[in-house]
Amino acid sequence: MVLPESLIASNYLWLLADRWLQFTTMPFKNPELLWLVIPVWLNWILTEYFQERKGTSFGNAIANGFVMFWVGLDFTRTIVNNFAQKGFSAISLTHVGMTAIILTYGSMIMFEAIKGRKIAHLIGRIREVTYFSTIAIGVIYNAVVFDIHTIIAMIAFFPIFYIITEIGLRLLPPPSEELVEELEEEERELKHQPKQAKQSVEYQTKYLELMKKKAMLVKKK
Repeated sequence: MVLPESLIASNYLWLLADRWLQFTTMPFKNPELLWLVIPVWLNWILTEYFQERKGTSFGNAIANGFVMFWVGLDFTRTIVNNFAQKGFSAISLTHVGMTAIILTYGSMIMFEAIKGRKIAHLIGRIREVTYFSTIAIGVIYNAVVFDIHTIIAMIAFFPIFYIITEIGLRLLPPPSEELVEELEEEERELKHQPKQAKQSVEYQTKYLELMKKKAMLVKKK
């Protein structure tokens, strides 16, 4: 019996979705991974919300690159320990290659950010760093089967991960520190207005409203 192409396609999509979801459930199936995955995820959530809502600074990119480099060092430690215990039979070329990629990626982010190059804003964002670090953790610790289907799932679902994260950030209210910075920027712009503009009723109204907003934020703190 030949299955319809639509059914074959839906089954394959489910396979990809299931493979991708395994990366999110792996630390709960293997508690040993919690010590590595949870700090990576917690750093992602805090950095995404408090520091990178409006983009990644060079300082953030350096820190994010170091996180990825540190993950690569942990992979290296695992590979060396396995080799010391079991010899070459415990060495996987896939694991070595993945570790080399992670170490290189982390180093490149830090290098480009230190040089002040714009590409660091793109490749050094915590969102990308967390995504690929999580995938690498799943592969290195054999929590997820690494094959062509995993590679396709990793690529195909990255835009979904990116969009869901972006929507979540937009739904959440901005942190108070960000609001204060916006009000201070608006205040600086008002203060740089010409003297004639400062005497207008419109200017005085805007300035009073601005001061009220700042006072309200201070009270909330």
